[in-house]
Amino acid sequence: LANEFGAPFIIKSKLIPNSLRKECNKRGLPMLVFEGGESLRLDQNSIKVGMNGIKNILAFNKMATKPKFKKNSSITISNAHWVRATFSGIFEPNIKAGQYINKGDKLGVISIPYDKTIRIVKARKSGYIYGLNNNPVINQGDALVHIGE
Repeated sequence: LANEFGAPFIIKSKLIPNSLRKECNKRGLPMLVFEGGESLRLDQNSIKVGMNGIKNILAFNKMATKPKFKKNSSITISNAHWVRATFSGIFEPNIKAGQYINKGDKLGVISIPYDKTIRIVKARKSGYIYGLNNNPVINQGDALVHIGE
């Protein structure tokens, strides 16, 4: 189902207790959760990917005619981790969602404007960026970048 949807990434994740996904799984019903964009914003690209994915699923189930656009090939991610802020400040990423990065690559910087401290944030592992905190003001421990392998 996820491959037919055609999202850029397919994330394998565990079932969460008392969730709709777990209940569907228990009943043998296919279930797909599409996550795109970011909170409090309308992201036209994510909306387009989601709408095209729905059209792909409808066509796959012979509920609609085949879409005229090219379906994305998906990358399956089986392991992921968040890079978190080591201290509070202003986060300026050097990377974009969807980008492949290597271990040790510079992901961005955290700066403290009032004392001109700058810390480089580096990747601990190689993988694809599929989650990125776009809020510049961050606190120690905040999630900055989600990297999938």
